[in-house]
Amino acid sequence: MDRKKELYIHNEEEMRNYILENGVNKLSLLTGNGNNITGNRLLNLVKKVMRIETVLDRFEKEDKNRTVMRVIAGDPAFAPADFQSEESLLKVAKRTRMAVGERIESYRTEPDPEHSSYKLVLDYRMKGQLFTTVIDREIFKSPRFIEIKDLLNQVSVLGEAPYTVVMEDEEKGRKELAGMTALVEYVTAMGQKGLSIQRYKGLGEMNPEQLWETTMNPEKRTLLQVRVDDLVVADEIFTTLMGDHVEPRKEFIYKNALYASNLDV
Repeated sequence: MDRKKELYIHNEEEMRNYILENGVNKLSLLTGNGNNITGNRLLNLVKKVMRIETVLDRFEKEDKNRTVMRVIAGDPAFAPADFQSEESLLKVAKRTRMAVGERIESYRTEPDPEHSSYKLVLDYRMKGQLFTTVIDREIFKSPRFIEIKDLLNQVSVLGEAPYTVVMEDEEKGRKELAGMTALVEYVTAMGQKGLSIQRYKGLGEMNPEQLWETTMNPEKRTLLQVRVDDLVVADEIFTTLMGDHVEPRKEFIYKNALYASNLDV
């Protein structure tokens, strides 16, 4: 008779890794060129795909279309020298439009006096609205763009979608996935299958055994020191968020909403 296994996980990163490892152990990935990817190799590729999505999320918060950024970063022919020539940039735009499709309604170049070069401007329609993504030399040289170019090159071993996942239990068959995002979602879903996840917001929600195991046991507990380096700034933020005046709080939330993550609502 199977007994339930209880495991305490410290943070979101550990939880993510546990779920992904559990998921990849249940399947293998068959690429279009016939390669079979399993185990740690598949786990590392899935993590890299997730990192790509995280970087694209950050570009999106800066009004850069994620689809456009993915295609441009994955263009092996796109080089810094292209910003010196309108003709070269227009070739980049044409390749991008061919990859993305008619959602890119128009593209053009504009002078970039700050860098003595040109910049590429693409108009992208999404959900009935037109959005503009601007690519200049500064973005091309940014650490995030360099990182995503490198990551896309590393995951290119996956080949073109669709992908086929083969379940460890052959009786459960195969499943075709439309792309990298679908692959991550499927591995995550398989990793969560059979798990019962309970989250604790505070010590009062735990029973005595759980409290000892996670918090009080000197061999396992984590002690953090909190320091206030700038008392004036700390007091100002506390007053803004916890004070009686609503407008400063609303303004703070609007200003910082895009930078928030791991919200518990």
